[in-house]
Amino acid sequence: MRRFLDIFTADGYKMSKMKSLYIGLVVMALLVFVSALAVGGLVSMLEGKDVTYYDPETGVATDVPEEVYAEVKADYGMGLLQSAPSSAAALFLVAIVAALFVGADYTSGMMRLFVGRGAGKVENYVSKWLWVFIVYVLYVCVAYLMCLIAATALGVDGEMLASRSSVAAKCFGSFLFYGLTFSAIFTAVPHVLRSKAGGITLLLAMHIVVGAIIVAVVQFALGAASVGEDGAVSASQNLVYLYLNPYYAFDSLGSVAAMASKELGLVFGGGAMWSALFFGGGLLYTAKADIK
Repeated sequence: MRRFLDIFTADGYKMSKMKSLYIGLVVMALLVFVSALAVGGLVSMLEGKDVTYYDPETGVATDVPEEVYAEVKADYGMGLLQSAPSSAAALFLVAIVAALFVGADYTSGMMRLFVGRGAGKVENYVSKWLWVFIVYVLYVCVAYLMCLIAATALGVDGEMLASRSSVAAKCFGSFLFYGLTFSAIFTAVPHVLRSKAGGITLLLAMHIVVGAIIVAVVQFALGAASVGEDGAVSASQNLVYLYLNPYYAFDSLGSVAAMASKELGLVFGGGAMWSALFFGGGLLYTAKADIK
């Protein structure tokens, strides 16, 4: 236990000295600021143009009430808050920090030195995984704080926050749960590749390929709509299995409060499955493989 605590403390010191850790926080702040500024500016521009809409009940074109613009900004602010880690690209940034953190010991040759001096490979792996998880939690909490500030600036008041606090709390808890999944992925991949460059490349490729391209392909393949006897159009029921994709599930956690039981089972069951597979597989590989 003493050896593990020494490794954990040393890893924490190295993590605190990483510039990428703080650069990621700045990038999140910029993304949230730009997003809120763009929406606020767009709505303000529409307000200044006296936009009208056609009311089919009266047959008269009337001006859009100012309250509508305020509601649009407030609703966007709440959506930004509920999906804060996705809104701030926290997952993408944590992947970069994790790859640099884990891969640095292999690229510099320090991992071989540590193991040669008696630092266990298992203790090293668990310590890295814990610190990646801690960084993930930090980024999620900071993302929510930044999005709360942005939501307030967009007109979300205390009454609206109170009315949707339970929804926001469920989203927050779900994002924390997925920290176990992605800390396992972000720790296992650099340990297997044993390189900063290789770890960053593969983790970002997974984010793009698994999180975007595969999702689009599966949606195209399974998303064919069907027309019932009454003429109603319904999407394929098989699309629900996309929640087994951890990246797709992560981006959907902002609406977790509205999910059905089957969707929740796939989201959290799939997350637990990937956590166990990547953590167990990465730990086993690291324990058995020689440090070269």
